[in-house]
Amino acid sequence: MLGATAIVAFFTSLDVLANLLSISTLFLFSLVALALLVRRYCARGVATQANIVKFVLCIALILGSSVASAVYWANTTKWVGYTIMVPLWLLGTVGIWLLVPMTKKPKVWGVPLVPFLPSASIGINVFLLGSLDKASFRRFGFWTAILLVYYLFVGLHASYDMAQILKKERVESMSESKLDEENVVPSLTESATKNEDHNNINN
Repeated sequence: MLGATAIVAFFTSLDVLANLLSISTLFLFSLVALALLVRRYCARGVATQANIVKFVLCIALILGSSVASAVYWANTTKWVGYTIMVPLWLLGTVGIWLLVPMTKKPKVWGVPLVPFLPSASIGINVFLLGSLDKASFRRFGFWTAILLVYYLFVGLHASYDMAQILKKERVESMSESKLDEENVVPSLTESATKNEDHNNINN
């Protein structure tokens, strides 16, 4: 792995590597913030269908305004468009805060100021993606497609097989513990019976 990284770094421009690293970092930060919102507001079996629809509409506003801001910044130096996109982002964020009840709260510690902080993370990261060139996005899309194909044909099956192995081991350990408990009870009964017989003989 280290050798492959060294070869890629040797034959690739530093600007290209820096842009790819920036795209992947900003994209992952946005996904993490989005996943946090989904986890807090769309818990399975708790969130109603109506609340999920409202949540999806608000997320669409947040993502749409963020992407529009990034595209606008990349193509012009004017600021008029932000007077439309920033209120739309704020509308989506406040919509989640007021209209969608939180279905899952952290037990010990959680990200504060939800949904405002995750929504701001999405907006800022997507906005910063607009500063990168189109060639970097094409490279990022190409390598992402390759990794997705690898995951679908290799990683997904490996994860499923590992989950089945862990499930089988869990069932076997539970069966063994149950057998141990069943063996302990007769032995305790036998020892108690022997003690009673011994006491009766002494009496």
